[in-house]
Amino acid sequence: GDLSGGAFHARLKMEIRITAKGMTATEDVKEWVFRKVSKLEKFFPRIVEAHAFLKKEKYFYVAEITLLAKHHRIFGEAQDQDNLFTAIDVACHRVATQVKKYREKIKDHSTGAAGPTEELSG
Repeated sequence: GDLSGGAFHARLKMEIRITAKGMTATEDVKEWVFRKVSKLEKFFPRIVEAHAFLKKEKYFYVAEITLLAKHHRIFGEAQDQDNLFTAIDVACHRVATQVKKYREKIKDHSTGAAGPTEELSG
Protein backbone atom coordinates (compact mmCIF):
# COMPACT_ATOMS: atom_id res chain seq x y z
CA GLY A 1 0.00 0.00 0.00
CA ASP A 2 0.94 3.65 -0.02
CA LEU A 3 2.94 5.11 2.82
CA SER A 4 2.56 8.54 4.25
CA GLY A 5 5.66 10.71 4.05
CA GLY A 6 6.73 10.19 7.67
CA ALA A 7 6.54 6.40 7.67
CA PHE A 8 8.23 6.33 4.32
CA HIS A 9 11.22 8.32 5.57
CA ALA A 10 11.64 6.18 8.65
CA ARG A 11 12.21 3.07 6.55
CA LEU A 12 15.14 4.48 4.65
CA LYS A 13 18.63 3.65 5.78
CA MET A 14 20.23 6.29 3.65
CA GLU A 15 19.94 10.02 3.74
CA ILE A 16 18.42 11.70 0.69
CA ARG A 17 19.20 15.35 0.17
CA ILE A 18 17.36 17.50 -2.31
CA THR A 19 18.68 20.78 -3.65
CA ALA A 20 16.60 22.91 -5.97
CA LYS A 21 17.93 25.78 -8.02
CA GLY A 22 15.80 28.30 -9.88
CA MET A 23 12.64 26.62 -8.56
CA THR A 24 11.02 25.30 -5.42
CA ALA A 25 10.95 21.60 -4.69
CA THR A 26 7.32 21.06 -3.72
CA GLU A 27 6.20 18.25 -1.41
CA ASP A 28 5.10 16.30 -4.50
CA VAL A 29 8.53 16.62 -6.04
CA LYS A 30 10.27 15.61 -2.81
CA GLU A 31 8.01 12.60 -2.36
CA TRP A 32 8.68 11.56 -5.97
CA VAL A 33 12.44 11.81 -5.48
CA PHE A 34 12.32 9.83 -2.21
CA ARG A 35 10.21 7.14 -3.81
CA LYS A 36 12.36 6.79 -6.92
CA VAL A 37 15.73 7.05 -5.23
CA SER A 38 14.83 4.66 -2.42
CA LYS A 39 14.05 2.02 -5.06
CA LEU A 40 17.70 2.20 -6.07
CA GLU A 41 18.68 1.08 -2.60
CA LYS A 42 17.69 -2.51 -3.28
CA PHE A 43 20.13 -2.62 -6.21
CA PHE A 44 22.86 -0.98 -4.23
CA PRO A 45 22.43 -1.53 -0.50
CA ARG A 46 25.74 0.12 0.34
CA ILE A 47 24.41 3.59 -0.37
CA VAL A 48 25.16 5.98 2.45
CA GLU A 49 23.67 9.10 0.96
CA ALA A 50 21.83 10.19 -2.13
CA HIS A 51 21.72 13.68 -3.50
CA ALA A 52 19.16 15.02 -5.95
CA PHE A 53 20.02 18.30 -7.58
CA LEU A 54 17.03 19.76 -9.42
CA LYS A 55 17.43 22.76 -11.65
CA LYS A 56 15.08 24.87 -13.71
CA GLU A 57 16.85 26.26 -16.74
CA LYS A 58 15.30 28.73 -19.15
CA TYR A 59 13.74 26.13 -21.42
CA PHE A 60 14.04 22.85 -19.55
CA TYR A 61 14.38 21.04 -16.23
CA VAL A 62 17.50 19.19 -15.15
CA ALA A 63 17.65 16.37 -12.60
CA GLU A 64 20.98 15.09 -11.31
CA ILE A 65 20.97 12.09 -9.01
CA THR A 66 24.13 11.08 -7.16
CA LEU A 67 24.49 8.00 -4.97
CA LEU A 68 27.35 7.94 -2.53
CA ALA A 69 28.67 4.70 -1.13
CA LYS A 70 31.76 4.16 0.95
CA HIS A 71 34.22 3.91 -1.91
CA HIS A 72 32.05 4.70 -4.87
CA ARG A 73 29.97 7.45 -6.41
CA ILE A 74 27.31 6.87 -9.04
CA PHE A 75 25.83 9.71 -11.03
CA GLY A 76 22.93 10.05 -13.44
CA GLU A 77 21.60 13.16 -15.14
CA ALA A 78 18.62 13.90 -17.35
CA GLN A 79 16.76 16.82 -18.86
CA ASP A 80 13.18 17.29 -19.88
CA GLN A 81 11.64 20.25 -21.61
CA ASP A 82 8.52 20.57 -19.55
CA ASN A 83 8.36 17.84 -16.95
CA LEU A 84 10.60 17.67 -13.91
CA PHE A 85 9.15 14.29 -12.89
CA THR A 86 10.22 12.78 -16.22
CA ALA A 87 13.72 14.18 -15.78
CA ILE A 88 13.91 12.60 -12.30
CA ASP A 89 12.70 9.26 -13.69
CA VAL A 90 15.26 9.19 -16.47
CA ALA A 91 18.09 10.27 -14.16
CA CYS A 92 17.19 7.47 -11.72
CA HIS A 93 17.05 5.00 -14.60
CA ARG A 94 20.54 6.05 -15.67
CA VAL A 95 21.79 5.63 -12.12
CA ALA A 96 20.21 2.16 -11.97
CA THR A 97 21.98 1.21 -15.20
CA GLN A 98 25.32 2.33 -13.75
CA VAL A 99 24.66 0.45 -10.51
CA LYS A 100 24.01 -2.75 -12.46
CA LYS A 101 27.24 -2.32 -14.42
CA TYR A 102 29.12 -1.67 -11.20
CA ARG A 103 27.64 -4.75 -9.55
CA GLU A 104 28.51 -6.92 -12.53
CA LYS A 105 32.07 -5.68 -12.30
CA ILE A 106 32.30 -6.60 -8.62
CA LYS A 107 30.71 -9.99 -9.27
CA ASP A 108 33.19 -10.74 -12.03
CA HIS A 109 36.07 -9.96 -9.71
CA SER A 110 34.92 -12.02 -6.78
CA THR A 111 33.23 -15.14 -8.20
CA GLY A 112 34.23 -15.16 -11.85
CA ALA A 113 30.52 -15.52 -12.64
CA ALA A 114 29.13 -15.41 -16.16
CA GLY A 115 29.51 -12.12 -17.99
CA PRO A 116 27.08 -9.26 -17.55
CA THR A 117 23.64 -9.69 -19.03
CA GLU A 118 22.56 -6.72 -21.06
CA GLU A 119 18.85 -6.40 -20.56
CA LEU A 120 18.74 -2.62 -20.85
CA SER A 121 19.32 -1.06 -24.22
CA GLY A 122 20.70 2.45 -24.42
